[in-house]
Amino acid sequence: MTENLSSALKAVIFDLDGTLIDSINDLSSSVNHMLKKFNCPVHNNNFFKTKIGYGLENLVVASLPEKSHHETIKLAVKITRMHYQKNLVPTTVSFPGIDWLLLNLQKSHLPISILSNKPDKETKIIAKSILPNIKFSCVFGLQSNFKAKPDPSGVILIANKLRLKPNHFVLVGDGETDMKAARFSGAYP
Repeated sequence: MTENLSSALKAVIFDLDGTLIDSINDLSSSVNHMLKKFNCPVHNNNFFKTKIGYGLENLVVASLPEKSHHETIKLAVKITRMHYQKNLVPTTVSFPGIDWLLLNLQKSHLPISILSNKPDKETKIIAKSILPNIKFSCVFGLQSNFKAKPDPSGVILIANKLRLKPNHFVLVGDGETDMKAARFSGAYP
């Protein structure tokens, strides 16, 4: 597979949270902010690390007491999202070695992109703020024109934008949703 991969590889797609950046403190701060407003127990970062990767709404649901009412969940997501939008990067950093890796991939003229389940606007702000020296071919967060990973449509959208086939990509991520999106699209996980 390594020989096939090296000859097929023409581009790389990276997940954002947990892959390129460590955003756990800012995400957990926003969810815990909401939990305090609801007089619920807060959680530590280890709890959030096991729940991240399926989008903010799922993170909020996992953080609330079981069997929370639908209206409570809607309000909790809104409060969390508003807090997070105002606090996207206070403690968020790229993981050690990521800047070096991305700069070297950039120097090799290999197109690099980001595909996140985080909303598109937030994804773009964070990428520009935390990785300002990297020229990504595409930076996409969740949009109305494609579904969240593990759905392959985001990978296919990037492939179409770069005029490549998904099997010319490696998708690098830290979670099951990333690996499934790669497999479902035909990219290498």
